[in-house]
Amino acid sequence: MRQLNDSDFVEMLNRIRLGVTTQKDRDLLWTRLITLNSDSNESRLLEITEYLSKLPDDTVCILPIKNMCQQLNSAMLKSLPNTEIKLKAVDTINCPRYLSKRARECIKKYEDDASMTVGLEENIIIKIGAKVMLRRNIDIKLIPSYVLDGVGEVPGAWQPGASGAIQDASPRFMDNIFVLSVV
Repeated sequence: MRQLNDSDFVEMLNRIRLGVTTQKDRDLLWTRLITLNSDSNESRLLEITEYLSKLPDDTVCILPIKNMCQQLNSAMLKSLPNTEIKLKAVDTINCPRYLSKRARECIKKYEDDASMTVGLEENIIIKIGAKVMLRRNIDIKLIPSYVLDGVGEVPGAWQPGASGAIQDASPRFMDNIFVLSVV
């Protein structure tokens, strides 16, 4: 967790999660509020991406709902000049060969429902230089540097069209947090 060394921030997040904030919490959040001047959703999204692109690389933006996060991520990705890289998650099943067909059929019926696949999407689009964050815990015994909310950057050595496994990369943790609110 990037906020591990900031106990005040951790305590504030816990209070927000419980719906019991202090005046100090609200004051801190108001200092991080991004005021938008645009009226349309598209203009606001463009304004937000321009604003965030001028902030330090280690800035994280917290949004209230997943849909807003997906829209912002798509807009930020679109603003990067590099070629899109399309990744497809491929399930591997470690079972006896005679059970393999049945196991694949069980998995196939859930392929369009991310909530049934630990929240992982089947298709992901990234670009070189894009910041990525893990949304689900991964068994840290297998990959110690991959933890929930771990943030990393897609390396420049990636070649679009190349195939193969993505190698382990230690995420950089973020310090600056900004909060968006539609007023």
